[in-house]
Amino acid sequence: MDVKNTFLHGDLKEEVYFKLPYGMHIHFPNIYDPSLFLQRTSKGIMVFLIYMEDIVMTSFDQETISRIKHMLHSTFHMKELRNLTYFLDLEVHYHPKGIFFKSAKVHS
Repeated sequence: MDVKNTFLHGDLKEEVYFKLPYGMHIHFPNIYDPSLFLQRTSKGIMVFLIYMEDIVMTSFDQETISRIKHMLHSTFHMKELRNLTYFLDLEVHYHPKGIFFKSAKVHS
């Protein structure tokens, strides 16, 4: 799933200055700060990974996945994506014995 408008894209045509209210601090999302959540359900483990504006969910418990998707869609404008094929420069391969990851690119 992809969260739309996580960051607003566009160039400003003028300079904008602002002052934060007393006690407020600027916090910019860090690209090195992914979030991984695990939840035990009656049908196994639910894996919920958030990286920037992308969300990856996997579980044998489709009811839990559907419930979480519904909650997210009711709060955020989301785009439903198909099965994961690439994530963080890893190729994702689906096989009957499991899901396998392979390095997609060699960086020099």
